[in-house]
Amino acid sequence: MHIPDGFIPWTQCAIYYIILIVALYFATKWAKKNLDDKHVPLMAILAAGIFAIMSMNMPIPFGTSGHMVGGCLVALVFCAPEAAVLVFTIVLLIQALIFGDGGITALGTNVLNMGIIGGCVGLYTFKGLKNTIGKYPAVGVA
Repeated sequence: MHIPDGFIPWTQCAIYYIILIVALYFATKWAKKNLDDKHVPLMAILAAGIFAIMSMNMPIPFGTSGHMVGGCLVALVFCAPEAAVLVFTIVLLIQALIFGDGGITALGTNVLNMGIIGGCVGLYTFKGLKNTIGKYPAVGVA
């Protein structure tokens, strides 16, 4: 769900931006080390697909909407939550600037909700369950 501008107090937005900056620092370090000519197009295709599925919104009371996200998918494909941070920062920035979905002040909050938490919870749920219940069921749970 995109949190719109004005939904979160300015002091919390500042905290979420600090979290975003730290996450982007580690994500760019990961990208420099792990992304090559083979993986960049895959990341771009995943970003485009996530952008498309995030365009299908379902209204939720109190002024916001819900939709499919995809942070877990990116983290699982690249085996790194840093990939989800990069993809969601780009996708949410484009959606906020061009389509007015979400907002600039809430960008840190939205990336935290969809990219950081979604990517980390999904990936580490998969890693924790794959030896117990099998690879494919673990992907479904994640």
